[in-house]
Amino acid sequence: MCEMGRCFPVNEAIAKVSLHHFNGSSCAAATATTSRAAPACPSLSEDEWLASVADWAQNPAHKDDINAERATFLTKAAVVASSLPPNQKLQVAAGYLCKLTNASSFGGYWVCSHRGSHPPTL
Repeated sequence: MCEMGRCFPVNEAIAKVSLHHFNGSSCAAATATTSRAAPACPSLSEDEWLASVADWAQNPAHKDDINAERATFLTKAAVVASSLPPNQKLQVAAGYLCKLTNASSFGGYWVCSHRGSHPPTL
C-alpha cells in the first residue's frame, strides 16, 4: 500500500480503505486495485517505522514528536507485531520518542523515524 508517502504492507481491513493498494507484495506492482494512477512511493527507509496511533501520543509542544504511552513495538508493516519476524519490529519502552516523517496518520498508523531518538530499553 502507498499512503503517507511510503510503501508498506498492510492488513486486509486497511487495504480496503486505501486508494493506493497494489496486487502482490510490492508498490512497484504493475496493476493497482483501484483505477487511480499510482503515485511514486518509496518503501520505508531503514530508520522509518510504523507506530500504532493506539499506543503513541503526539507531544503537544512538539507536534512532530510522538511518545510511546506504554511498552510497545514499532513495525515495518501495518499488522499485529506478533505476526512479524524480529527484523520487522522494534520493541520500545514507554516514553520512547519517535519523530513523525508525515503529519498525518492512515489506518491507525503514523510513519516515524527513530534516528536520533533515545534507544529502546526493552
